[in-house]
Amino acid sequence: MKQNKTLLLCSYGLRPEQMTIETIAQLRSCDMVFSNSLNHADAERFKPYCRELRALEGCGWEALTGMVFKAFSNKNKIAFLTYGNPFFLTPAAILAEKAARRGIDFKVMEGVSSFDAIINHLRMGEYAPDGLRLVNLGDSFVNKARKCTPSMDTLFFSLWRVNVKGNSGIKKNFVKELSLAYDRLHPVFIIDHPHSVKTTIALLECRIDKVCLTTTIYIPAVIKNRYRRSKLFFVHKKSGPGI
Repeated sequence: MKQNKTLLLCSYGLRPEQMTIETIAQLRSCDMVFSNSLNHADAERFKPYCRELRALEGCGWEALTGMVFKAFSNKNKIAFLTYGNPFFLTPAAILAEKAARRGIDFKVMEGVSSFDAIINHLRMGEYAPDGLRLVNLGDSFVNKARKCTPSMDTLFFSLWRVNVKGNSGIKKNFVKELSLAYDRLHPVFIIDHPHSVKTTIALLECRIDKVCLTTTIYIPAVIKNRYRRSKLFFVHKKSGPGI
């Protein structure tokens, strides 16, 4: 009798200690586990939970996806182990689409994401009247229709892309876009969880040179209620050394 095949997309959160008991149980039931985010030391920690672990740090999603589906030729349940929220700022939809075309069941296990960590770090129990906006700079640079929304609290993810070789023009345009939308002294928080540093729109360009893969910037909304927002600034300023 032919067995159903299952692809499990799961996460260990922002660090291995955050992996859930539920996810560990699922990994134990898999015939093979693939990961392109585990370094050698962390891979050794995960081996007791896996029948067979292929830890290929730095391997691209496309290449690893090919290996995963090739392995289904003699495996019935395979896990793709990543970090953060499995679908947040990743091409994970490729896995879901390919699994569907092959008649393979697809299941996602939730994990703690950078977004979760930042919301807690900023103590964001409430937002600007117009809400909170998330911007993935990795996608929106090719979208010329993108506009700043000063009335909304805004988080910009994938900031590292502005420092990719050949993107100097993109960085200048991004900084110019912000400078036209906000006052030069409007606050900006550069976050590399668990640390953050407060700067301003005017000083942002020189700070951007030091961002890394995990850096996010938060720009609070322009609102009239300065007292509520100033209290929020005070909390952020105490958050520790930054970039």
